[in-house]
Amino acid sequence: MTSKGQITLPKALREMLGLRFGDRVAFSVDPKTKETATLRRKQTLTVDEVAGMLHRPGMRTVSIEEMHEAVGEGICERYERSRR
Repeated sequence: MTSKGQITLPKALREMLGLRFGDRVAFSVDPKTKETATLRRKQTLTVDEVAGMLHRPGMRTVSIEEMHEAVGEGICERYERSRR
């Protein structure tokens, strides 16, 4: 691991997962042992694939501020649950 917290994945592992430059990966840690991590390739979508995905007839429009507030509340709730 570098001083910036970056890691290098061996070529064989990158090929096995089908990873290419710019792909994102996610790590999951076993909550019991906190020693075993699972690596998976995160699915990425193109702009064309997500265009219009969130619009639903009859739903009200929300501001960026409302979105930020909702995300912040969700993060706080998730953090609180994880500390129990």
